Amino acid sequence: MARLEERVGALEKGVAELRGRVEELSRRIDDLASSLNRRIDDLRNDVSHWLGELSKRMDGLECRMDGLEGRIGRLEERIDRYFRWTISLLIIVLTSILATLIPLMLKILGVI
Repeated sequence: MARLEERVGALEKGVAELRGRVEELSRRIDDLASSLNRRIDDLRNDVSHWLGELSKRMDGLECRMDGLEGRIGRLEERIDRYFRWTISLLIIVLTSILATLIPLMLKILGVI
C-alpha cells in the first residue's frame, strides 16, 4: 500500500510538473501570438502607407501626363499651322515663277 501511495505521489508530482510546463508553454504561445499580431499590424500599416505614397505618385504622374497631352496638342496645332503656311508660300512662289516665265516664254517664242 505504501508503494501505491508512493506511485500516486510521484504521479501527482509529475502531473503538477506537466501543468507547470503547459502553463509556461501557454504563456509562450500567447507571447508569440501577441508578437505576431504586432508584426502583422506593423506590416499592414507599412503597406497602407506605401500604397498611399504610390497613389500620390500616380496622381502626380497623371497630372504630368495631362500637361504633356496639352503641350503635344499645342505642338500639333503649331506644326499644322506651319505646314499650311509653308504650302501656301510654296504655291505663291511657284505661281510667281510661272507668272514671270510665261510672258518671257511667249516673248521668246514671238507670240506677243
